[in-house]
Amino acid sequence: MWRRFFRGLSVTVNLCFETPVTAEEVRMLYAQAYADEAFITVTNEAPQVRDIANTFGARLGGFVLGDDGRRAVMVCVLDNLLKGAASQAIQNLNLSFGFAENEGLRGDVA
Repeated sequence: MWRRFFRGLSVTVNLCFETPVTAEEVRMLYAQAYADEAFITVTNEAPQVRDIANTFGARLGGFVLGDDGRRAVMVCVLDNLLKGAASQAIQNLNLSFGFAENEGLRGDVA
């Protein structure tokens, strides 16, 4: 029996720091950096592809640190059919011509 497969990309990112940090500090840095971005959501839990299926946005989270606080891992997911090259082209054209970033992109954004 075939099961429905959700499209999308899931990327695990390794981060290295010169000085120890906490998972909350890393999450807050990302939350602050992307606070004004319509298409990016920062979460506490590790996102899954099913969380963003049929949306134009990317979701990142699941920040976990090593024991020494100098290495971290996070996860980023996106629907590559909606947040793919075509949607990014529309988003970039909107920004270039002074339109709202999500003009012409209908539905959920993240």
